[in-house]
Amino acid sequence: ELSAIPLTELPCYDGQVRVFNSASSQFYVPSDLSRVSSMQTEYICSCLMWRNEGPCMDCVFIGTDPEASGMHAYSIVHVIVFFFFNYKGVAYPCAAIHWFDIIGNEPDDDTGMWMVHPSHQANNSPLFNVITSTPSTMQLT
Repeated sequence: ELSAIPLTELPCYDGQVRVFNSASSQFYVPSDLSRVSSMQTEYICSCLMWRNEGPCMDCVFIGTDPEASGMHAYSIVHVIVFFFFNYKGVAYPCAAIHWFDIIGNEPDDDTGMWMVHPSHQANNSPLFNVITSTPSTMQLT
């Protein structure tokens, strides 16, 4: 687990970090017969000023449990910022995220939607992480 590594043992990085307002994700949707080859592209925004009106920070699903089915196979996160850096010749597209917890074991009776609330650590501080993705699954735009 990365959080168990003392900060003094992490490598020093003095390179460039590029910040992006959005990313695109391409994925296969076999049940969507209306699209050619069933490929789908979604754009995910995370910017402080959206159309001069205020912040827009999308929520996304992250596959976290391949053994589970349906909604229980995913976690919901709020994307705070997208960023990218190179380290020793390897490119790292990343996102800083805020985790959410699912409320209950089934969707809400009235809305049919899953209810969530922000995750917190034991000391009641928000649960944030940085995640990385392979360039083929997350394109920073």
